[in-house]
Amino acid sequence: MQDKGIDSDFRYDAFITSHYSSPDEEIAEHLRKHLEKYRAPRSLWKRGTPGRLNGVFLDREGVPSSSELGGDIARALQQSRFFIVVCSPRTPGSERVAKQIEAFRASGRADKVLALLIEGEPEQSFPSLLREERRSTFEIDGERRGWLDVIEPLAADIRAPSLSQSLRLLKTEKLRLIAPIIGCSFDDLKRRHRERIVRYWGTVAAIAVVASSLFGTVSFMQWRNAVDQERIAAEQKRQAEEAYVNLTRELPERFKDVPLALPVIKELLEENASLLEQMKREGEDPLQFVDDLLTEDRSPNDEPFGGE
Repeated sequence: MQDKGIDSDFRYDAFITSHYSSPDEEIAEHLRKHLEKYRAPRSLWKRGTPGRLNGVFLDREGVPSSSELGGDIARALQQSRFFIVVCSPRTPGSERVAKQIEAFRASGRADKVLALLIEGEPEQSFPSLLREERRSTFEIDGERRGWLDVIEPLAADIRAPSLSQSLRLLKTEKLRLIAPIIGCSFDDLKRRHRERIVRYWGTVAAIAVVASSLFGTVSFMQWRNAVDQERIAAEQKRQAEEAYVNLTRELPERFKDVPLALPVIKELLEENASLLEQMKREGEDPLQFVDDLLTEDRSPNDEPFGGE
């Protein structure tokens, strides 16, 4: 479906061409991706500005040694609203690029030719068809007089010492090319783009604050849980120590009327002293342990506590 504000007579919003060499081709490919992924700020939609570009054509089908335009390229040129030339000192030497510029301008869209300067000075890197425009007029005597006007095409500039730096510049300079395509000024688009970035990072900051708050709440709950666990462990240890005291002091007193029981109790306490200490540290119930020992089945040779 076509976006509002886009001329439906054209299949592509932009046709991109470059010299068949590096880094010209690489930058042309990156430019295509930037244009296809770009989304205009919502604040522009109310004015009828399209939210995105409908199509971008990148010339990959040409042959470096050929100046002729293939049928697919010729049709794509006719179906494109804007024409973008990636310019370097190698570009003026490309007959294929010159043919494409000539064919696009011949369709009456000379004012829709844009340039992306990646290397060199403009006079070295812009093909003559980008810098010159032939004009003519009729004199009083009826003679037609022609001349060439030097013009300066609308261009984005990403010249830098390295390819990686140029690609970083492309992230913002692409707006110079997008602005005329979607029908707004570069300054307006750049301002709204900055506002969108500010809103985006404001949203990220707000999310970070909420996340930190939630994390703090969870951390506090974990801390409270750890404190509770320590309190429970301390209480269990206290109970174990109390039970141990009861075991070693009160159990013999409880069985003093059963003479045969006292040696058995003493023997059990001595044999299991280390285990009882461990149980005390771990908060287990030593009384239950000793009770189990005292009530377990004994060998036939053992006498019962209450034996006659």
